[in-house]
Amino acid sequence: MAHWDRLAVYAGLFAGLCFGIFWVPIRMVEAAGIDAPWAMAIFTAVPAIMCLPMMWARRLEYARGGTALIGGILAGVAFALYAASLLYTDVVRAVLLFYLMPIWGFMLGWAILGDRILWYRWLAIGLGLVGMAVIFAGETGIPWPRNIGDWCGLGSGIFWAVGSLMILMDRRVSAATHTVNFFIVGAFLSAVAAWVAGAQGLAVAPDWDVVREVLVW
Repeated sequence: MAHWDRLAVYAGLFAGLCFGIFWVPIRMVEAAGIDAPWAMAIFTAVPAIMCLPMMWARRLEYARGGTALIGGILAGVAFALYAASLLYTDVVRAVLLFYLMPIWGFMLGWAILGDRILWYRWLAIGLGLVGMAVIFAGETGIPWPRNIGDWCGLGSGIFWAVGSLMILMDRRVSAATHTVNFFIVGAFLSAVAAWVAGAQGLAVAPDWDVVREVLVW
């Protein structure tokens, strides 16, 4: 395996680990007494603010990036949906639904790039669907998302797969710029969701003294 291929594999494994334990700090923020929509907004806003200088540094890529910027934007949508799913449904359900993403990735690669779906990919698809059936079938026997958190988890995997495909197909924009878009868009959507929830009386704006206490998370 080539050096860069090996690094890519390690990066993918590390990213999977991070997404798998992502729920711990965000649940700590919620446990401090901050309603779920605001917990999500605060948790995503901190890295987004830290990314703003990089956004200025990459301004030329934003000027000429065009459709190449969409991949990182869709990844940000996926990030916001994943964070929401961790707050609105059981962790195991949110994580499982997000990690159905390889199914959508394989299908998109086959339909758009002409990739072959080899036996081990079919095996991965089958195992993912079996896992979904085991977790979701329950009393109804139907492996189907049941609440808004479940749908957010499912949607996050789909958006991630589409965004990843677009990043792969158009490489005019650097990974750093995609990362900035990822955090900025995720934070923006999370803030909008928190504002809408507050306007509808579904969430109370946080006590900022409490926010300062949990910022370490």
